[in-house]
Amino acid sequence: MVHAGYLQEQGQYLENFKVASGETSSFEMFISLIKISLAGAGLMLLVIMLYAGLHWIFTYGDQKTIHDSGMIFWGAVGAFIGVAFMYVVLDFVFRILLLNKT
Repeated sequence: MVHAGYLQEQGQYLENFKVASGETSSFEMFISLIKISLAGAGLMLLVIMLYAGLHWIFTYGDQKTIHDSGMIFWGAVGAFIGVAFMYVVLDFVFRILLLNKT
């Protein structure tokens, strides 16, 4: 689980973006933008899963609607797993690149 300090650390790259003075490199800004966009995609997929679950609950026994809700839900679950996996892989790769940058 991601703790709040880590999210604040990632957000600080955007708040303190000053390439001209050399405080934050454009590569670090690029990393932060990728991480934020992946986190946003994950949040949207969670909302889609919630929508599909509520849609399934309120179908009143219509088999086509139940099937459609299940397809939406499991598609969102698969996409969420993919986004989470990509976030972890990119975070690992970018940490290696930043550590070897010196």
